[in-house]
Amino acid sequence: MGSHSTTPTKGGRCCKKAINPALQKLDDDFIKAGGEWKKIAIETLFEKIPTKKLPYKARDLKNKHDEVYCLPALTAGVENQGLAYYVPVENATILKNCISVSANGANTGVMYYQSKEFTVLQDAYAIRFKEKELSELAYLYFVGVLQKAIRYRYNWSNKAGWERIKSVEITVPYVKNELAFSYMETYIKTLEAERIETLEAYLTVTGLKDYHLTEKDEKILDKFVKLSDTKSRVEYLGTYAFKSIFNIYTGQDVIIGRTEKGNIPLVSHQHQNNGISVYIKQLSNRQLFGYKETLALADRGVFLATTQANDFYIGTRVKALQFKDGDQTSEVRLFVTTAINKLQILFTEYSVNATNKLPDLQFQLPVKNGEIDYTFMFDFIRVIEKLVIKDLVEWTDKKIEATKEVVASH
Repeated sequence: MGSHSTTPTKGGRCCKKAINPALQKLDDDFIKAGGEWKKIAIETLFEKIPTKKLPYKARDLKNKHDEVYCLPALTAGVENQGLAYYVPVENATILKNCISVSANGANTGVMYYQSKEFTVLQDAYAIRFKEKELSELAYLYFVGVLQKAIRYRYNWSNKAGWERIKSVEITVPYVKNELAFSYMETYIKTLEAERIETLEAYLTVTGLKDYHLTEKDEKILDKFVKLSDTKSRVEYLGTYAFKSIFNIYTGQDVIIGRTEKGNIPLVSHQHQNNGISVYIKQLSNRQLFGYKETLALADRGVFLATTQANDFYIGTRVKALQFKDGDQTSEVRLFVTTAINKLQILFTEYSVNATNKLPDLQFQLPVKNGEIDYTFMFDFIRVIEKLVIKDLVEWTDKKIEATKEVVASH
């Protein structure tokens, strides 16, 4: 592969300090071997892939997924890596092993590595490395590099189309004026190994590695089945208005450009990143909500309830739902947010919002002896964790074995 026209970065390194000792050692060894980081325009390495225009609109493809509508189709969304719909294979440009780019809306500039077959539907496009077929690990490295340069630089009025982003410079590793693919792949392997070790430690400390269901767990699942049964759910489910469960607060506009970066989440009306748009320092003129007693609800533009891991602020088009019963466990908060989000079907259109209806809007929660059954909510989420964690634990064990060599070498 030929060399490229590049500009060395100041200091020769992509960052001052690696995020863990293994990556730090990898960087140090890379430098000793003559490696350096250089800036290069995206279009020097990547090209936009031409695709056929499809005669479908996203709104007409809802719930279509069968033998005919079987090819994942890319849009500007972030759910399922932007592949929210399916289209027929006929006349579609089938893509694979490339990078998808969202080019519209709040998610403009979001990129994903796509390892499986898909096509482009609307408000998005795909790019590929120009000179050869890259490995999955190399593409994953490039996605991180590209996102660092592109994400959050574009918006509704300045969309991340190819003509806009292609001249943006990214910082990539080189050895002897050649792209250091070996470094990129080892970097991703090392990062994965570190994450797997962290996950293994978390599962062990929390006791989640024990995913076998007890007799009590089976009874909890049996009760949950009854919640969905038309004959028995009257006994186990209660219907409540928001105003009977929560004190409701309305968010105000927070001009992000006038805030300082900090560690307090600012929740806005978006689906991605658990509703968090940015982390800021404390504001003197806004209420800080306690995360243990408060949920956030985006009620205009999108409808999404979230529970946070830290005290938080809310912006415009967001409500704070403060439990009248006080602090709740994370398990209860997760159950309640899920119950609330079942109402999303009522607010699928952007112009439809829950702002004025919210106090009297009703949703359902499990009950026992006529009272909200917080104990069941807690127990049920713990059981679900076990069911979900089973596959994760088995996958983790396999990954740990596969990455032992990488961990040992660093």
